[in-house]
Amino acid sequence: MGEPVFLCQVIWATLFLVAFLRALGSANHRLASRALVACGIILVTAIYTRYDGWIFASLVWLIAARAMFRSRAWTTRAGGAFVLLTAMLVAAPVLWFAWNARQYGDWLDFMRGPYSAKAIDARTSTPGAPHYPGWHSMRVATLYYIKSAEMGSVPTRWGNRLLFLVIAGTVAALWKWRKKCLAPFLLLWLPLPFYAYSVAYGSVPIFIPLWWPHSFYNTRYGMEMLPIFALSLGFLVAWLMDTTEKRWPRYAPIILLAGVVLIILDCSALIRSTPLVLKEAIANSHTRIPFEQAYARALRQLPPNGTILVWTSDHIGAFERAGIPLRRTINETDYYQWKPALEHPAQSVAFVIAADHDAVAQAVAAHPEGLTILNIVCSTDQPCVRFYRSNLAAPGDRISPK
Repeated sequence: MGEPVFLCQVIWATLFLVAFLRALGSANHRLASRALVACGIILVTAIYTRYDGWIFASLVWLIAARAMFRSRAWTTRAGGAFVLLTAMLVAAPVLWFAWNARQYGDWLDFMRGPYSAKAIDARTSTPGAPHYPGWHSMRVATLYYIKSAEMGSVPTRWGNRLLFLVIAGTVAALWKWRKKCLAPFLLLWLPLPFYAYSVAYGSVPIFIPLWWPHSFYNTRYGMEMLPIFALSLGFLVAWLMDTTEKRWPRYAPIILLAGVVLIILDCSALIRSTPLVLKEAIANSHTRIPFEQAYARALRQLPPNGTILVWTSDHIGAFERAGIPLRRTINETDYYQWKPALEHPAQSVAFVIAADHDAVAQAVAAHPEGLTILNIVCSTDQPCVRFYRSNLAAPGDRISPK
């Protein structure tokens, strides 16, 4: 759930980009180089935080390249900083490709592997049933994404009003401040086309309680519109104050005061009504938290030594609660150990944990020899988890008799 971190990276990268453009425009190449290098470092972290960071970083590079070509400052420190920025933004995804090739045997495993969005959608879709809303429809996908962003920012009844004000602020900025670093401002609109396309063609659904299927899923993606919402409203207030000050100077402060009051009222209303993303967390935790607490208690009963074969993607929080580090497990992210361990579970590890219908449960059903059941944890609306002890564990994992 890297959206909050990614928001910080987007904001700071945009600020450093603006600082670079302004310094380059005033021929302060020393300051421009520092700002561009700082921007590049943040963009590398954004690339490793979320995949939208790849697109964001590419657009930042294009804006910086355009500014460099217009200024012709290639022989200055700013030119060297641009070369360094280019090298960093190329190296970051290449290293990610190399990691996927080394760890999973496929350099595009994150796009087409068993844990990619496409594969998860294929596993969870019901044959013959309607696909999720927005599937292969940019119009519907855009509506769902915009509504999730609105509901995460203001009370539901004010969502459309917020969108109109944000559009008005963007138009005001385009008209009045188009010559003052407007490209970084428009960059903050990137989440809208990115997530609309991801919903339509990237197998990434968004569910909101207001519309079918009237549930919660991936509502947090709407958070990424917060910077453009805030900045557009700021531009709108600034434009209104500037326009009013020319004709009725005494009323200009009233507009600023009205903006502050609206912010306070919106925050108070959101706190009272519970923000959308928090509602999703609450709705999805009613059965999950009690189950993971029981799961963690069972994990604590295991001896402190011995490797564990387990699928961790669904309930990794239980291991955090139990204080068991993932280095003690063989899980689905261990490409070279995972498949051999599934073929011979009792001979590979000291303990096996199988949840209903997961890959480990299928391996236990196919190769039950040498496994003794220790414990079973079941909970309402959650799978049953079965703990097994191996009687054939490798010497390093064999449990010493007590």
